[in-house]
Amino acid sequence: MQDKTYWLKCEINDGMLPGEYAIATKTIEGKFISLFAPKDFVDKEERLLKINILNIFTDRLLIYLPFSPFEIPSRSIMVSLKDIIEK
Repeated sequence: MQDKTYWLKCEINDGMLPGEYAIATKTIEGKFISLFAPKDFVDKEERLLKINILNIFTDRLLIYLPFSPFEIPSRSIMVSLKDIIEK
């Protein structure tokens, strides 16, 4: 049985290095965060970042980002359920 992969909707731009992308998204509280991620974690066409889900609530999820954001010290953030794609 294949594991499910979860993706976070986000803005994606080219990063500073080849094979790297600049990611921008927001938490459920509306706080914008940004980080860099290598191409293996990004679907640039669909504007998605690969993430892990830590906990599921009614309308939100606690997720674990693959890399640390610049604005906060934690890789765990709360996002809206509507911002997550399963594929």
